[in-house]
Amino acid sequence: MFHDDFARIIPRILNKKGILNVGGKIQTIYEFAKKNNPHVKKRSGKKIFPPNPSMNISKLKKII
Repeated sequence: MFHDDFARIIPRILNKKGILNVGGKIQTIYEFAKKNNPHVKKRSGKKIFPPNPSMNISKLKKII
C-alpha cells in the first residue's frame, strides 16, 4: 500500500480501538515494485524476507 492510499483511509480508522492491520492485497515485493517501475529485475529474497509476509486485514476491510 502506498502512502496516498493510506492517507485516504486514515479518517475512517482514526477513532477505532484495538489492533488494526493496514495494508493492501497480498503480493510479492517484486509485484509491488514492478507496478511503478517496469525495469525492476526479479531477485531471490529467501534469505532476507519471510516466506509469507501477509497479514490479516479482514478488520480493515469491514471498516472501509
